[in-house]
Amino acid sequence: MFIIDNLVEEHGSVRRIELICDYIVKNINTVSPHIILRVTKLIRNFIQNHHEKSEEKTIFSKLIDNMPKIIIPLTIQHQYGKRLITNVLQTPDNRRIVTSSLSQFTKIYNAHGTYEDTIVYPAFREAVKGQEDKYQEEDDDEKSVVDAIIANEEELGISIEKYTPE
Repeated sequence: MFIIDNLVEEHGSVRRIELICDYIVKNINTVSPHIILRVTKLIRNFIQNHHEKSEEKTIFSKLIDNMPKIIIPLTIQHQYGKRLITNVLQTPDNRRIVTSSLSQFTKIYNAHGTYEDTIVYPAFREAVKGQEDKYQEEDDDEKSVVDAIIANEEELGISIEKYTPE
Protein backbone atom coordinates (compact mmCIF):
# COMPACT_ATOMS: atom_id res chain seq x y z
CA MET A 1 0.00 0.00 0.00
CA PHE A 2 1.26 3.49 -0.83
CA ILE A 3 2.60 5.01 2.39
CA ILE A 4 0.22 8.01 2.27
CA ASP A 5 -2.83 5.75 1.99
CA ASN A 6 -1.57 3.78 4.97
CA LEU A 7 -0.92 6.90 7.06
CA VAL A 8 -4.35 8.33 6.24
CA GLU A 9 -5.95 5.07 7.41
CA GLU A 10 -3.88 5.24 10.58
CA HIS A 11 -5.15 8.78 11.21
CA GLY A 12 -8.57 7.22 11.78
CA SER A 13 -7.09 5.22 14.64
CA VAL A 14 -5.22 8.26 15.95
CA ARG A 15 -8.48 10.23 16.03
CA ARG A 16 -10.27 7.45 17.92
CA ILE A 17 -7.45 7.41 20.47
CA GLU A 18 -7.86 11.18 20.81
CA LEU A 19 -11.56 10.62 21.56
CA ILE A 20 -10.56 8.15 24.28
CA CYS A 21 -8.18 10.77 25.71
CA ASP A 22 -10.97 13.36 25.69
CA TYR A 23 -13.19 10.91 27.56
CA ILE A 24 -10.48 10.28 30.16
CA VAL A 25 -9.99 14.01 30.70
CA LYS A 26 -13.74 14.63 31.11
CA ASN A 27 -14.16 11.66 33.44
CA ILE A 28 -10.80 11.80 35.22
CA ASN A 29 -12.29 11.04 38.65
CA THR A 30 -13.80 7.75 37.52
CA VAL A 31 -11.14 6.38 35.15
CA SER A 32 -8.63 4.07 36.77
CA PRO A 33 -4.88 4.66 36.47
CA HIS A 34 -4.69 1.17 34.93
CA ILE A 35 -6.80 2.28 31.93
CA ILE A 36 -4.89 5.57 31.68
CA LEU A 37 -1.62 3.65 31.57
CA ARG A 38 -2.95 1.22 28.96
CA VAL A 39 -4.15 4.04 26.68
CA THR A 40 -0.91 6.00 27.00
CA LYS A 41 1.10 2.86 26.19
CA LEU A 42 -1.03 2.53 23.04
CA ILE A 43 -0.20 6.14 22.18
CA ARG A 44 3.50 5.54 22.76
CA ASN A 45 3.65 2.27 20.81
CA PHE A 46 1.31 3.00 17.92
CA ILE A 47 1.21 6.77 17.42
CA GLN A 48 4.71 7.73 18.50
CA ASN A 49 6.91 4.70 17.85
CA HIS A 50 5.17 3.59 14.66
CA HIS A 51 3.05 6.27 12.94
CA GLU A 52 5.20 9.32 13.70
CA LYS A 53 8.40 7.42 13.04
CA SER A 54 7.11 6.49 9.58
CA GLU A 55 6.09 10.09 8.87
CA GLU A 56 9.44 11.51 9.95
CA LYS A 57 11.57 8.93 8.16
CA THR A 58 9.78 9.05 4.81
CA ILE A 59 7.43 12.01 4.48
CA PHE A 60 9.05 14.77 6.53
CA SER A 61 12.57 13.98 5.32
CA LYS A 62 11.40 14.26 1.70
CA LEU A 63 9.56 17.58 2.23
CA ILE A 64 11.68 19.44 4.81
CA ASP A 65 13.62 21.50 2.25
CA ASN A 66 10.49 22.69 0.42
CA MET A 67 8.14 23.05 3.40
CA PRO A 68 10.16 23.94 6.51
CA LYS A 69 7.43 26.23 7.88
CA ILE A 70 5.12 23.21 8.08
CA ILE A 71 7.50 20.28 8.66
CA ILE A 72 9.54 21.85 11.48
CA PRO A 73 6.50 22.64 13.66
CA LEU A 74 5.07 19.18 13.01
CA THR A 75 8.35 17.61 14.11
CA ILE A 76 8.44 19.80 17.23
CA GLN A 77 4.86 18.71 17.98
CA HIS A 78 5.94 15.05 17.77
CA GLN A 79 8.70 15.77 20.29
CA TYR A 80 6.38 17.71 22.59
CA GLY A 81 3.76 14.96 22.36
CA LYS A 82 6.38 12.44 23.51
CA ARG A 83 7.12 14.57 26.58
CA LEU A 84 3.42 14.84 27.39
CA ILE A 85 2.90 11.09 27.12
CA THR A 86 6.03 10.44 29.19
CA ASN A 87 4.49 12.62 31.93
CA VAL A 88 1.39 10.42 31.95
CA LEU A 89 3.33 7.16 31.76
CA GLN A 90 5.37 8.21 34.80
CA THR A 91 2.39 9.36 36.89
CA PRO A 92 -0.86 7.72 35.67
CA ASP A 93 -2.40 8.23 39.11
CA ASN A 94 -1.74 12.00 39.21
CA ARG A 95 -5.03 13.29 37.87
CA ARG A 96 -3.78 16.87 37.45
CA ILE A 97 -0.83 15.79 35.30
CA VAL A 98 -2.94 13.30 33.33
CA THR A 99 -5.64 15.89 32.64
CA SER A 100 -3.20 18.61 31.64
CA SER A 101 -1.00 16.34 29.51
CA LEU A 102 -3.83 14.55 27.66
CA SER A 103 -5.71 17.83 27.08
CA GLN A 104 -2.62 19.40 25.52
CA PHE A 105 -1.90 16.25 23.53
CA THR A 106 -5.36 16.11 21.93
CA LYS A 107 -5.39 19.86 21.26
CA ILE A 108 -2.05 19.66 19.45
CA TYR A 109 -2.85 16.48 17.55
CA ASN A 110 -6.28 17.62 16.35
CA ALA A 111 -4.60 20.48 14.47
CA HIS A 112 -1.52 18.41 13.64
CA GLY A 113 -3.45 15.71 11.79
CA THR A 114 -5.48 18.18 9.76
CA TYR A 115 -2.32 19.90 8.48
CA GLU A 116 -0.84 16.55 7.53
CA ASP A 117 -4.01 15.42 5.76
CA THR A 118 -4.58 18.67 3.85
CA ILE A 119 -1.07 19.99 3.19
CA VAL A 120 1.72 17.50 3.87
CA TYR A 121 0.30 14.28 2.48
CA PRO A 122 -0.93 15.89 -0.78
CA ALA A 123 2.48 17.57 -1.20
CA PHE A 124 4.25 14.24 -0.72
CA ARG A 125 1.89 12.53 -3.16
CA GLU A 126 2.75 15.21 -5.74
CA ALA A 127 6.50 15.06 -4.99
CA VAL A 128 6.70 11.32 -5.66
CA LYS A 129 4.20 11.12 -8.52
CA GLY A 130 5.22 8.26 -10.79
CA GLN A 131 7.49 6.79 -8.09
CA GLU A 132 4.80 5.49 -5.74
CA ASP A 133 6.16 1.93 -5.99
CA LYS A 134 9.28 3.13 -4.08
CA TYR A 135 7.08 4.23 -1.17
CA GLN A 136 5.11 1.13 -0.33
CA GLU A 137 4.41 0.11 3.25
CA GLU A 138 2.48 -2.77 4.71
CA ASP A 139 0.87 -2.33 8.08
CA ASP A 140 0.19 -5.70 9.62
CA ASP A 141 -0.43 -4.20 13.07
CA GLU A 142 -3.42 -2.00 12.19
CA LYS A 143 -5.98 -4.69 13.10
CA SER A 144 -4.40 -5.24 16.53
CA VAL A 145 -4.38 -1.47 17.11
CA VAL A 146 -8.05 -1.19 16.18
CA ASP A 147 -8.80 -4.16 18.46
CA ALA A 148 -7.00 -2.39 21.33
CA ILE A 149 -8.95 0.81 20.63
CA ILE A 150 -12.25 -1.10 20.63
CA ALA A 151 -11.35 -2.83 23.92
CA ASN A 152 -10.61 0.52 25.56
CA GLU A 153 -13.76 2.10 24.17
CA GLU A 154 -15.88 -0.79 25.40
CA GLU A 155 -14.36 -0.71 28.87
CA LEU A 156 -14.99 3.04 29.10
CA GLY A 157 -18.49 2.82 27.59
CA ILE A 158 -17.57 4.87 24.52
CA SER A 159 -19.57 4.24 21.35
CA ILE A 160 -20.53 6.12 18.21
CA GLU A 161 -24.01 6.67 19.67
CA LYS A 162 -22.51 9.02 22.27
CA TYR A 163 -21.66 11.42 19.46
CA THR A 164 -25.16 11.49 17.94
CA PRO A 165 -27.34 14.43 19.00
CA GLU A 166 -30.59 13.49 20.65
